Amino acid sequence: MIRWMKNSCLLVFFIAILNPAMAQVAFSKAYQEFSPWGDAIGSSVIQNWDGGFFATGFSGTYPDTIRALVFRTDVWGDTLWTKRIAFGSHTYASGIVASGDNYVVVAGSGFLYDTNLFLSKLDQDGNIMWTHRYKDKLYVGVNGLIRTSDSGFLMCGRVLINTPPSFYYTAFLIKTDFNGDTLWTRLIDDGDHSTFECASAVKETQNGHYALCGYSDNLILQPPQRVLVAETDPNGLLIFQKTYSNVMQGQYCYANDLAITSDLGFMVVASADTDFTGAHWKSWLLRMNANGDTLWTRAMNIAFLTTIQKQNDNTYIICGSGYRPDSTDGKGYLSKIDSLGNRSWERFYGNFTTDFNDVQITSDSGFVVIGRTVYPDNEYLYLVKTDKVGLMTGIKTIGKNSVCLVYPNPAKGFCTVIVPPGTSWFGICNSVGNIIYSDSSSYKDEQKIPLNLERFSPGFYSLIAIVGDQMVSRRIIIQ
Repeated sequence: MIRWMKNSCLLVFFIAILNPAMAQVAFSKAYQEFSPWGDAIGSSVIQNWDGGFFATGFSGTYPDTIRALVFRTDVWGDTLWTKRIAFGSHTYASGIVASGDNYVVVAGSGFLYDTNLFLSKLDQDGNIMWTHRYKDKLYVGVNGLIRTSDSGFLMCGRVLINTPPSFYYTAFLIKTDFNGDTLWTRLIDDGDHSTFECASAVKETQNGHYALCGYSDNLILQPPQRVLVAETDPNGLLIFQKTYSNVMQGQYCYANDLAITSDLGFMVVASADTDFTGAHWKSWLLRMNANGDTLWTRAMNIAFLTTIQKQNDNTYIICGSGYRPDSTDGKGYLSKIDSLGNRSWERFYGNFTTDFNDVQITSDSGFVVIGRTVYPDNEYLYLVKTDKVGLMTGIKTIGKNSVCLVYPNPAKGFCTVIVPPGTSWFGICNSVGNIIYSDSSSYKDEQKIPLNLERFSPGFYSLIAIVGDQMVSRRIIIQ
């Protein structure tokens, strides 16, 4: 039976009833399509409702113009659209989160004669709904962005406090409401202005507090740069601020990310140079209790760890860059560890120099990681989707070009959908996930189904089908 649906329902419902053992998608892709703009590096990625991804980064070549980069892909990593954002000659996008209403929010930094931060909300088609720029202080850059439990947003980074004849740097938090309007700004400042702080990442704890990590510079103390961890209450008021250097022996020590443990403590990924020259690096795990006291540390034998994500079973996923025994080039690194820092598995990715900057857990219990790969002299934005043990082989992968073909595509007025044998349902969803066409017929044989598209507005749509125990999707462009 075919019916046009007057009362839209969310695709999420259909996804939820599928067999958890449904086929997984895996891919690795270097985005050469961004190369006309110069080098491109990925900074942050999230999964969309349709199984595809939103990602951020930047493209360009220093000292020439650099633009923030936001793009959306389908489930296969193929680009649906790309948006470049500019606030000054150099603009970087460093974080992206779902806004909770089928939109996304991007944070970044722009540089011209001064530095300003921006927060932009985009719809599923890449249209900017609103942008806020934060110029009340000399912000050096935003490094972290989260959506908070009260539906607002929280950014962290570094700010320059200029009080002539002196100046100093310190870490900051900016809390906004759902619409990006500032609720409060806090400086993570211990009062010692010979110490310069920077926040690399921020997370919300189970009791509504905020924990951040980064580094603290002090040109008087040795070593001069130390790991920084701090916690605030829900209003951004400082509860504690601590630095760590005694275990991580090196001149430059900093924390890139942290996860909140089940006992309200912290698991921190940090890096330090190993020979006090800044040329050789090693990463560490630091486990702390709720007061920031160190419980244990573990050297990881990996050059850089950039991100850590906690899973529901109290294990953790970490990513960064490291070296395989058979290669002198740094590779993208992904590993699963238990609550004591023991590795369950580790994987290396990329044929040449490759770095990962962010990892997220996907709806099929796999992982998506983003960063850059170098080949041969150009930097390409790099996106990798794996299964639940970090592999891209040996899993049941849907044949991309063998199911649910649509022609013509782009289409105007009419199109034809080719559904494969075993299709039990297919539908068309708009850019916010509402199903606007549904066909629940069972097709034992391949069929060509003509569709009238005249009632659809121009834009991007998704064709979703259930074929056996698999769900497949394909983009439709209606002109």
